[in-house]
Amino acid sequence: MATANLFSTHADRIEEVINKNIDVMLPGVDPVWENMVTTSQGVGPADALGKDYKILRVFQTGMTGILESGKPVDDFGLFGDDATTIGSRLHRQTLSQTFPDPVNGPNQLPYRLGVPMRSMVSNIMFTLGELQAEATPSFIGQIIAPKLEGFARNISQTLCNTWYQNQNENYRLAGVASVTASGSGPYKAVVTLDNNAVDRFYVGQRVLIIEGTATADIASGSGANDAFIVRTAAGGTGASAVVDVFVESVDELTGQVTFISESDVFSSSNSSGVAVSVADQILMAGSATISTPGSDGNFNQRACVSTTASTSNLTGIAGVNHWLKVTGNLMGDDAVSGEEVSVTEHPEHRSFKYSNSSALLTEHTLRQLLRRYHAAKSKYGYYIDTLVASDGVWLGYESTKIGREMIDRTGRLSSLSTQGSEGGEGYDSGFSFTCDGKTYKGHTSTYVEGNTMYGLRLGGQNWKKYVPPEYSGLSNMDGAPGYAPFKFVAGALTGTSTSQLPIYDSSASGNRNRVTEGSQMPGMLRMQVVPEQFSMMKITDIAEDRIYMATDIAN
Repeated sequence: MATANLFSTHADRIEEVINKNIDVMLPGVDPVWENMVTTSQGVGPADALGKDYKILRVFQTGMTGILESGKPVDDFGLFGDDATTIGSRLHRQTLSQTFPDPVNGPNQLPYRLGVPMRSMVSNIMFTLGELQAEATPSFIGQIIAPKLEGFARNISQTLCNTWYQNQNENYRLAGVASVTASGSGPYKAVVTLDNNAVDRFYVGQRVLIIEGTATADIASGSGANDAFIVRTAAGGTGASAVVDVFVESVDELTGQVTFISESDVFSSSNSSGVAVSVADQILMAGSATISTPGSDGNFNQRACVSTTASTSNLTGIAGVNHWLKVTGNLMGDDAVSGEEVSVTEHPEHRSFKYSNSSALLTEHTLRQLLRRYHAAKSKYGYYIDTLVASDGVWLGYESTKIGREMIDRTGRLSSLSTQGSEGGEGYDSGFSFTCDGKTYKGHTSTYVEGNTMYGLRLGGQNWKKYVPPEYSGLSNMDGAPGYAPFKFVAGALTGTSTSQLPIYDSSASGNRNRVTEGSQMPGMLRMQVVPEQFSMMKITDIAEDRIYMATDIAN
């Protein structure tokens, strides 16, 4: 049976499996995705060529017109200026009251924010042998389905990670707090993360590890260039030197992740002479462009991400930290040039950040911060309705309330049931917290960096995922939710109805491309996440109450 026919046989299964798993996994792994909606409103071509799309947000703030106090003379509002009376029964009206000059009143000057569309590209391969094995009665459902489920899991995991990645930290997943290298083909490194966000990693995930300082002299001759040096490179320079590093296992109880590679890129004995060390940063593979560094003898065995310190080549789908700005521009460097919005110039969009000074978060402090936020932002119609934090933060918060008894005016003990960890699914999970007449939903997210709490507005369809209009040839996934607008693109590339393309071997003799037994299914996920309300709250440096590290687990 031809490869195309085999793929046609399994087309329904391919779409069904991917759709089903995206639907189940995204809301399940992180609750913030559930209240988002997908829309194409406000999306237009970024330039005359239409090579990309951008979202335009136009703002007008401030008051218009002119308003002054009227003259305090008698009953002007009823009769006009009663300046001259004629006897006891008559008066003559005058016109001494004038209205303000309208040209003295201000008018709003609109400003706009340009948000670029972002995309993720993907591919998955099947061999003729896999498809033939799947057709064997004893293997039905055991070959193709697990592979597709893993592909759906990859999409879900990546999207959840993008939500919390921070531009100011080069979109890192985590940093290296400790590392132990071992093995000899395959080589391994057991890493303890510096942010305790262990669920940002999943078995089979590809990663890139860069030097923690993010600066190094890679220049030849005079001067120095700041660069992001790739640790996971073995011999040579440039992109060809970067070695694939995968997550082999994740121990959620100890907070440790084991990375694996076919080449020794973890220890000081590797071919590049550079060891992965404490303070190095772990990025998603493919999140940066790999270029060739200079010929400096200290660094010519390492690949660099960029020849400058700029993070302009480190971009991604916008997450909460793109918008949660105290200084600078909304979206930071990712905003469309010439269409940035500064939160210093427009403080109505400024977010509230607070350091808790390594103390446990108490109810009183939380109430202070929420009241401060709403006192400052309610006049714009802005509000917070959801609090998302790591498990250690919430456990610490709950520990400050254990044993406390509060008596209401009826003499009954007040119930604390709504301030504990309640059950539920997706957005309905978590617990309720009431402050100053406002009810907040509290959620625990295993994707949030440790010692951190986010105050967000998830209600009122505040967060929107913008998706560009579809074009001919895309393979739709019927029934898939808007959480992940993933499309297969082979049909659009070939002008056919297929979702698969053959894989060619370009190394064949005579420079002739020959068809292999493999087929590929390229895909794309193009979207952008933009809130209606940019102002949020972030509390950092919160002490945690948790048992989560390797030292806490008895042998």
